[in-house]
Amino acid sequence: MLPTIKPRDILLIRSGAKIGKGDLVVVYFQAIGLIVKRVKQLDLETIVLVGDNSRLGSSACGVAIDKRVVIGKVIAGITVPFKLKWFWNEKSLDT
Repeated sequence: MLPTIKPRDILLIRSGAKIGKGDLVVVYFQAIGLIVKRVKQLDLETIVLVGDNSRLGSSACGVAIDKRVVIGKVIAGITVPFKLKWFWNEKSLDT
């Protein structure tokens, strides 16, 4: 998720949070593990993800996947050396 999230960033995740278009989410794929991507579109059962770096592709992007793979919504991140980044606004915390 470069340039938004860098290696060694620490992310604060809210599981069960309402997810909307443009949100950063953590998803779990059994074949590759945990990844962070941005929500491109969603409906009641599926979600389509996109990365922030257009130069790098991902097999997790551009296809509809089951929303049950979403672990949570990224609401904040800490970059070493300790720069706090917020990824939400007050309305986006409504569940």
